[in-house]
Amino acid sequence: MMNCRNSGSDNIAGKERIPAGPSSARPPVHPSIILYDDGDWSKGHYEGIFGLYAKALLESGYALSAACPRPELIRRQLGPLAEQCRFHRTKERELKSRFRQLKPLTRLLWWARTGRAVRRIRRTDGHRGPVFFMNINHLRGALWSDSLSDRLMPCAWNAFTYDSSCVRGRDTDLRSQFQFLHAARCSAFGVTDEKMVEPMQTAFPKIRIQFLPDATPEEVSSSPLLEPIRRLADGRKTVGLLGMLHKRKGLIDALKLAEARPDVFFVFVGACDLSKMTPDEKTFATSFMERRPENCFFHLERIETEAEFNALVQQMDLIFAVYPGFANSSGMLTKAGLFGKPCLVADGDTCMADRVKKYRMGAAVPAGDIQAVSDALDTLAREDSAVFRDDFSGAALSTALKKLISG
Repeated sequence: MMNCRNSGSDNIAGKERIPAGPSSARPPVHPSIILYDDGDWSKGHYEGIFGLYAKALLESGYALSAACPRPELIRRQLGPLAEQCRFHRTKERELKSRFRQLKPLTRLLWWARTGRAVRRIRRTDGHRGPVFFMNINHLRGALWSDSLSDRLMPCAWNAFTYDSSCVRGRDTDLRSQFQFLHAARCSAFGVTDEKMVEPMQTAFPKIRIQFLPDATPEEVSSSPLLEPIRRLADGRKTVGLLGMLHKRKGLIDALKLAEARPDVFFVFVGACDLSKMTPDEKTFATSFMERRPENCFFHLERIETEAEFNALVQQMDLIFAVYPGFANSSGMLTKAGLFGKPCLVADGDTCMADRVKKYRMGAAVPAGDIQAVSDALDTLAREDSAVFRDDFSGAALSTALKKLISG
């Protein structure tokens, strides 16, 4: 990892150097912060979220060092703001162990490795502020000695999580699941589900628990997929299942719905993973996608940029997000709200169902009930929720981040 504006600085990830960006005459501002992520960015859109947080911090006046696996992507996302940021490359890792008995060692090694990286960044960039950790779910669990992080991390730190399953539909001991928050150097923790704030604050009264709106990058670009989608839809209502295509994201229900409604055009775009399906489900999904019915469009590859992803959302009449058993917040719902697209989500004690009902953004239907989902298709119309867009905007995220970091 290296400092992009000072080409002679340390490269923590190895010998690879990132080309130095243009120097900035802007005087240093305070406070300073290090935004840090060394997780696996090969799945999902972690770079889009990292760039969004980096932009929010820079626009709020922080002196920022951005440490992440693919800093060149973040530099492009930030545009002119990149001149005010120092960049460092981290090694992209899968930050979890499949073996329960190895989890304590995995966490210990992560704190040791990350502590060394943070020391180098602070020494190189002259930072005196805290670290904000992204992509930190690998630290969750009861097998933890919180005192170790205070020895290994040289400064105060904050973090956040997308995972709200611990307070929805489960009886979970939060103090056990989030033992790392007992560390003395931890001052605040962010959550993206409103329902988590109160129980987390009760469990951890010594730190600030802050709701962070699940904002999304708003840029839109063209996509080569738009023209064939418009042409093949031929005026029919267009329903999109976008993003990662697998069982957890409701792929089976969406395919069955497409089979039942030939009068509706269905768009399936994203990397496809059938590994978690039963043999019968996998046979059905494979056969259906190979058959490629006339009312379906398939592009089974990951959409690399948030701007192109947004263009696809903008093209849809309705967003399919009936994710069975999915308790968490989702950027997909934020994108639907951004472009005024009604959204179908799974009913139950979930963050997405709560928001759809509160902001009247679509309908919550029972996962697996194809008839109920089909009926909802005929009743939903565009509802432009300006209140939702304000509550989950980049500006709202900036305000919440300032509260989390500075109190």
